[in-house]
Amino acid sequence: MKKHDFKSKIVSNKKIAENFYRMELESKGILFSAGEFFQISVPTHILRRPFAPSYSDSEKFAYTYQIVGEGTEMLSKLAEGTELSVIAPLGNGFTMPEDNSTAILVGGGCGTPSLALLATQLSKKNVIIYSIIGSRSSCTVLEKARLEKYSKKVVVTTDDGSEGLKGNSVNGVESILKEAKCNSSTINIFSCGPAPMLKSLTQLANRENINTELSFEERMACGFGACMGCVIKINSKNTEEGFVYKRVCHDGPVFNSKEIYWQ
Repeated sequence: MKKHDFKSKIVSNKKIAENFYRMELESKGILFSAGEFFQISVPTHILRRPFAPSYSDSEKFAYTYQIVGEGTEMLSKLAEGTELSVIAPLGNGFTMPEDNSTAILVGGGCGTPSLALLATQLSKKNVIIYSIIGSRSSCTVLEKARLEKYSKKVVVTTDDGSEGLKGNSVNGVESILKEAKCNSSTINIFSCGPAPMLKSLTQLANRENINTELSFEERMACGFGACMGCVIKINSKNTEEGFVYKRVCHDGPVFNSKEIYWQ
């Protein structure tokens, strides 16, 4: 899909959880497929910031961000009507599964909101949806209401046990697999979150022989493959090392779990 560089006004910018904000921007008719991302300018900062949308229609799109540094701190203070520069859509999104299949969406932290967009788009197909939301505690559980709207069941896991299962997102997947009792060939796992979670999920998927796609949250500078700053290791039988590098922004951010070199 052709990328666009355009000016977009902030429609809303609100705090939704401890240290998390949700910003809505004018979309100018541009629609996102789940898993794609955009680059946004931050006033007084040279480098743009990459984010994945949690909502998308012809009038506006939304994304959730966590305050982790000066750039995101500045974003949280921007008022409605502020105009920002956006490059979108970027990257390659999730593969839509076949009808009559089961989709398990696995989110960890700030990776969960992008799966809310995936759930919205999957709801238009004949697919059974299960969702797992992984969070540090109950005060940072994201997109629960939206995922409940589209999912047969939502499992919340928290590190401290303050809500749902005590543990991580992979523990939630294990509980769903026991309950769903469907053939692994009809299951697709889609996940976005921190790398340690994605690695554990890959081990589970390989053990159960489940097709799994992972969206990586790497730091990006350019967003379209020029700077080589967001590479990850991909399995390769043609190199002595056993891997090659691919760019998350250009070749991803979504990869099949079987491609990833985790050693």
